[in-house]
Amino acid sequence: SSLDSQATVLYRHGVELQLQGSYLATLAYLKQLESLEWRFEWDALLFDIQDYPVGMVTLEVYTYSTERDWIGV
Repeated sequence: SSLDSQATVLYRHGVELQLQGSYLATLAYLKQLESLEWRFEWDALLFDIQDYPVGMVTLEVYTYSTERDWIGV
């Protein structure tokens, strides 16, 4: 059908971020990320206490694009 020939291909681009901070600072940062116009998807978040109250945050973030290359790379 004509719809099949016009299908849009989406590419998933991911990056793993590592941050360090307290739980409340991390929560504030994540809220700021969510308020951005730029949209993304989270796949995983790990908060590992290093030296209370400081923790290491590992966050997997993904975006979708019609471009195969990510950020013009």
